[in-house]
Amino acid sequence: MTIKLNADGTITDPQGFQVGTATCGIKASGSPDLMLLHSTENCAAAGMFTTNQVVGAPVTLNRETLKSNTTNMRAIVANSGIANACTGNHGLNNAIEMQNIASKSLQCNPNQVLVLSTGVIGIQLPMKKIGKGIRTA
Repeated sequence: MTIKLNADGTITDPQGFQVGTATCGIKASGSPDLMLLHSTENCAAAGMFTTNQVVGAPVTLNRETLKSNTTNMRAIVANSGIANACTGNHGLNNAIEMQNIASKSLQCNPNQVLVLSTGVIGIQLPMKKIGKGIRTA
């Protein structure tokens, strides 16, 4: 997989980090709405999560991922425009699919990828668009 580097961004300043973005068509503005951050080396990871009883699917998934892996993280995939919250099991399956697509694209294990979503609550992610975006980011 080829990752397009955003040379002007500070997120890639640390050696070994690459970031790519894509426009999946989630945002009506046509702005980029997906980001894939990749480390060429394993990284330590931790999570600070909401204490609210209502959480988005990515929060549920990341809590589980971090129970089994805090020392070998390789990537973060994030979308904006749709929060993937209040979406039930379908939303959780979408978050897992994002994790799986990113891990396959980066040739790492799914438990080495964290998933983030922000945006409108209660809407399912358009996974065909998201999948294409992850593969091109």
